[in-house]
Amino acid sequence: MPRKTKLIFAGSLGAIALLIAIGVFIGVPALQPGVLVIVKNSDPAPITNVQVFVGGKVLNLGTIAPGATESGRAIPSADSDVSIQYVDASGAKQSVRVDTYVTGGLRGRVDVEVRGGSLVSSRVRLH
Repeated sequence: MPRKTKLIFAGSLGAIALLIAIGVFIGVPALQPGVLVIVKNSDPAPITNVQVFVGGKVLNLGTIAPGATESGRAIPSADSDVSIQYVDASGAKQSVRVDTYVTGGLRGRVDVEVRGGSLVSSRVRLH
C-alpha cells in the first residue's frame, strides 16, 4: 500500500475513534454519569419553581412553558424515589411522585409528563 494511502487510512481510523469517544461521553445520555430527568409540562399554563428531587439531590428547573420540557442531571448520592414539585398557575404548590427508585451508581434517564398536579406519564431507563 502506498505511503499516502496508509496515512489517509490511519487518519480516517483516528477520526472515527474520536467521533466514537465524543459520542460516548457527550452524545449518549445513557452512558453519561448520573440520572438525566426530563420534565414536560402538559398544563395549558406555565409551571414555576420546578424542582426535581432525585437520589439526595435537588435539580432546579425554573419555569416550564406549556408544552415545553426542561431537564437536569444528578449523580445520586442516596437511595430515593423521584419526585417533582412546582407551583401551578393558581399559585398552588404541587408534588408529583414518579413510580421509580434510584440508588447511588445508577445512570440513565427518567422522562416525566405532568399536568394539573398529576403524573400523566413516565418512562424510566436506568441501569
